[in-house]
Amino acid sequence: MLHSSKKINKIPPGPNEFEISLFGPGVGECIVLHLGKGKWLIVDSCLNPKTKKPISTEYLKSIGVTPAESVEVLVITHWHSDHIRGAAQIVSECSETRVCYPAALLENEFLSFLSAYSGSDITPILDKNTSATKEFASIVVTLKKHIEANPDYKYDYLSPIMKDTLIFEEINDDLEINIRALSPSSKSYHDALQLFASLLPKAKDLRNIIPAPKQNDNAIVLWVQINDICLLLGSDLEETKEQRTGWTAIVNSKQRPQRKASIFKIPHHGSENGHSDDVWEKMVNTQPVCLLTSKIGGRGSIPKESDIERIKAISPVLFCTKVPKGKKPKRENTVEKMLKATVKERHILDGEVGHIQLRFSDPSEIEVNCLPPATSL
Repeated sequence: MLHSSKKINKIPPGPNEFEISLFGPGVGECIVLHLGKGKWLIVDSCLNPKTKKPISTEYLKSIGVTPAESVEVLVITHWHSDHIRGAAQIVSECSETRVCYPAALLENEFLSFLSAYSGSDITPILDKNTSATKEFASIVVTLKKHIEANPDYKYDYLSPIMKDTLIFEEINDDLEINIRALSPSSKSYHDALQLFASLLPKAKDLRNIIPAPKQNDNAIVLWVQINDICLLLGSDLEETKEQRTGWTAIVNSKQRPQRKASIFKIPHHGSENGHSDDVWEKMVNTQPVCLLTSKIGGRGSIPKESDIERIKAISPVLFCTKVPKGKKPKRENTVEKMLKATVKERHILDGEVGHIQLRFSDPSEIEVNCLPPATSL
């Protein structure tokens, strides 16, 4: 049974109470999970548009939680800017938190790629200015500082992730928690390394725009079991229609958990390229609680109305951090031409942060609170 309100619970959850909080400011997303007994997990990072600080740690502090003492794990599902803004600040503040990331992201191919496009000093640089690579380069620099202060840090706190990797587990008399990665697959790992190598600029090539990858099949999808309730957190993983990558690889895996999720964070902002009929049929309960973040601006805002209609036709219980409604203002043709020639990406400035908060101790009684612009659809 669901109980819904438009007021976020600012009292910290009890030791046997669990929470899933999803944040979306329109140009980013992150998830905060309470795993019971004061232990927390953060998935991805985005900034509060007003304070320019990570929303996840701001929220934890607002309910009386000290992130450096309470955050057990930070999962960076992939390196796109809308999922990692502010992550370097979290890594810096939470120096004893496990940092999990797709295995390809600290291999030489990706580090060379960062060097070419980030403008950081992790290796020789061509001096570029791309937000995604700059942020991840900051993460790498912060990790290097932790390792310099404690050489064992990389063994104790850094976790490269592939499919079937156990991320967190706790089992005792009254609690059973199991969190594992369902992706990336082995082929996605190797494909990612080839992609990063292919994107390296050639000699004397001073491009400052990274060629857009055709699809995202290297993101970490998480399976979370908390006692009798299961969550499927879809990140931005896309469906590739290949047997060894994307959602097809997860569905076909004999190692994946065979239970069905009752809470589903929809992948890739509800976009059709993240949709898999097999996932809905084989991995998700009938009419689960569905959570969705929007992405506003860039090449187009998602989810589209058609995406929302498609999802609600499968499961009518759908909550979204913000429904994209903003349109670019109309300007004179000369102004539009100048903007297109000088600006890579435009979006409507919006200081509102949507927050969907789920709390429960008994899986049959879930309290869903929405802070506008987050809403049920």
